Amino acid sequence: MTQKPFEDLTIADDFMFCKVMEYEPICKGFLEMLFNAKIEKITYLSSQNTVTANSGAKTVRLDVLVKDGSGTSYDIEMQVGNEYNIPKRMRYYQAVLDVAFLDKGYSYKALNESYIIFICLFDPIG
Repeated sequence: MTQKPFEDLTIADDFMFCKVMEYEPICKGFLEMLFNAKIEKITYLSSQNTVTANSGAKTVRLDVLVKDGSGTSYDIEMQVGNEYNIPKRMRYYQAVLDVAFLDKGYSYKALNESYIIFICLFDPIG
């Protein structure tokens, strides 16, 4: 796979998207705009991190995963190509995050709110 020159990168490119979203004022501002709510602080849990439910399960590579001060987590994904699987992909990502965030022996009530956000360069519904 050949790499694009830096000058040719756009926000849709994986590297650039992650670098831009790693800048806290931009990421926090994006979430505040999207949810129309003030977020005091965000903590980066991962960028380009691989998460899996168990050793035999399909792995998920998250673009940007952050958590706010109240414990709500946000997975922010850039989707360039339409593979016609967004609803099921979203469902799977949510399930994998829930498994990753809930330790053995804890009640389901211990799960904090979490959101999977797909920024699509195509119409994911039509």
